Parts: sequence; structure tokens; C-alpha cells
Amino acid sequence: MQVRAKVDTRYYEGTYPYVTGVIPGTGGTDGEEVLTLGHTSEQGAQDNATGVAVMIESLATLNRLIRSGRLARPARTIRILLMGEMYAALHYIAANPGRVKRTVAAMCVDTPAAAFELKGTEYTFYMNPHSGAAYTDGLIQEIARQYFPRVGRPWHWKPFMPGTDSYLGEPSVGIPTTWSYSGTGVETHHNSEDTPDRVDARSLRDLIIVNAAFLYTMAAAGETEAPWLAALGSKHWAEGAAANDYRRERSNQAVLSVLRLVPEARRGAVRESLGSLLQSVPQHASPGSGIVVRRKRFGTIPLDDLAPDQREGYPSGAWTLPPSIALYWCDGKRPLSEVVRLTEAEIGASKFDYDGYFRFLARRGYVDLVPAPSQAGVRPFRQPGGGAADRSAARPRKWAL
Repeated sequence: MQVRAKVDTRYYEGTYPYVTGVIPGTGGTDGEEVLTLGHTSEQGAQDNATGVAVMIESLATLNRLIRSGRLARPARTIRILLMGEMYAALHYIAANPGRVKRTVAAMCVDTPAAAFELKGTEYTFYMNPHSGAAYTDGLIQEIARQYFPRVGRPWHWKPFMPGTDSYLGEPSVGIPTTWSYSGTGVETHHNSEDTPDRVDARSLRDLIIVNAAFLYTMAAAGETEAPWLAALGSKHWAEGAAANDYRRERSNQAVLSVLRLVPEARRGAVRESLGSLLQSVPQHASPGSGIVVRRKRFGTIPLDDLAPDQREGYPSGAWTLPPSIALYWCDGKRPLSEVVRLTEAEIGASKFDYDGYFRFLARRGYVDLVPAPSQAGVRPFRQPGGGAADRSAARPRKWAL
């Protein structure tokens, strides 16, 4: 059944509150942190009251264990951030640059806690975007491998997907982030069927344990744990698809990301100790073609400040994969042709009009375009393959907002 509705709306100024609290680490108020974050301002029991409950109980459990002496107080502070989806996290990041820089990892809990016996309710853990490949991708899989067989429950991992606060893993923010999610077995997403009776206490228990294990491991990890975490990061890239230079580069990136957990004075020695995990990759000169995209802001570009008829047919970067992934590869140095090559290595070839999209962003003031080094005067990059590029190859999910 379809319903046509007329909605009377208006824009107005107001506040979008968020709540944060910590389990202090031994490193003090200016020390490093680990973060768990999720959304308070959604309408359902599964989405996302369960996520909020899981995060609160994860910290409560860890706090009890630390206070009782059963767990040592970790060096890093463990922080919880309860907020509106995506937009409040953008404000938190902008308002706390020093704290964000000191945050070494995060778990986004935007997830149902659905019944064990229904198909499609298994937990799925979404990885970092490849531009932010990190050891945490391997760590969360290891935690899942250790835990879920004990309760007889399957689990999965999947590549990065936009649409929630897992964008913290992209390089301009730089917090390696895992997103935990499951289906509900029946369609309850953003509708009146998302009721408390559909919540399974066993699922809540599972996610509390996994989230708490991830947070405490990251809060306590240091030089001693770095080789183990690096090996887990390497293992993630060694499994599945056939090895190639691109995957070797990402594997090396994940291995070396553990150096962030090591005191700066010790990073050289630890890097040398990780040599057996690093793979040889030929050095390729970056092809210079036309333009370099320089970002003016971190994270995704949702285009919410533009009316739909002003977007020239381009989709929101908050919900659509090709523009999000391409944006994350833009480091202010790579020519656009290299950005497209890396994007298509990550998500496959598409007809998305990358050149047109970034020129549109530049016209609207979201990015700057500059000539690629030593390429002044060359013709601008054009979509490979010729012909009209498809701006609508990927569309926002209908339920986005």
C-alpha cells in the first residue's frame, strides 16, 4: 500500500544534545582514549535503544571489574558518547580536536538485539574503509571467533558501508572504528514494529561482552600487544581474495597502524620487529592527471545544506558508497585519477561520475581543486571508458533520514 502525505515543516535553530562519560585511565585527563558511540535520538527499541543499553552496560561492567581489582585499570580512558546519529558526532569531532587526536580506536553500536532463532539476526562487524585500514579490523574478528562459537551463534564481517558513525575510521578523522550490526529477522527498521518485546536478552548479552572486550583490549594495549595486533591486521588481508599489490599495501598499512599504540621513542624499534609481517610492494609513481582534490572538512558530505534540486543529480555522500570512498582517498596530494584507481580497487568499477562530482563539490565550496604537481596545463581528468557518466549509479537509501 502506498500513502501520499503532505507534511508542514520548517527550519529553526535549536540544540542537539549529546551525553558523554568516562572510565578514567591511568594516563590522566590528557591521556589517550578509546571510544564507544551510538545514537539516542531514534524511535525504536532495536534502533537504537538496544545499542545505548549495550554501551552503558559495557562500561558499567568494566567499571565494576576495575573497581573490584579483577581487571587492572588500563592506561587509556574509556569514553562513551551517546548522541544523535552522524550530526552530533560531527560536532563532537569538531569541538574536541585534541581529544579526537588522542583517541586510538572506537566501536560504533548502532545495532538491534534481535531473537537468536530468526534468520538474518547474526551479528555483522563492518570494517574500516581501506584508506583507513587498521589492526582493529583483525581484532574484532578475533574477538568474534573466540566468543560466538561458545554460544552457538554465527557471525560475519563485511567491508565498510556508509550510513552511520563508522566514518570515524577515514583518514581525516583517523580513529579506527568497528561498526556492529544485526538484522531483526522481520522488517522493523524505523517503523512501529520496533518494539521492546522483539529484543532478545541473549543478543544484548553477546554485544555487551564483545563491546566490553574490544574496549578493554584497546584501552590496555601497548608495546607488548603490538605484534599480536599487527599479526591480526595482517591476517585479515591475507584471507579471502587473491593477493595483489593493492592488498599488500593495505596489509602493510594495517600492520604499521599498531605503532600508534607505542610510545613515540619506541616506534622505530617496534617497526623493525614487525618486519616479518611487512610485504614487498613495488613503488609506483602516482599518475598525474589533471587535478588534486583538497578537502575543506573532515568526514562525509551529506549535502543537507542544499535543497535536492540544487544537487545537480549527485547523491548524498552520507549514504552512497562511491562518493564516500573516493572522498576518503582524497589526501590533498593524490591526483584524481589515482583516487579513482584506489576507489575502484576497493569497491569495484562503476559508472559514477567522479570528475563531475568533485567539480560540483568545488563549485559549492566543499572542496578545492588544484593542478596536480608538474601537471599544470594538462587536460582535466575525464571518466575512463568514454560516454556519459551515470550520476545516479548509487542512490541514498530511501530510509536515510
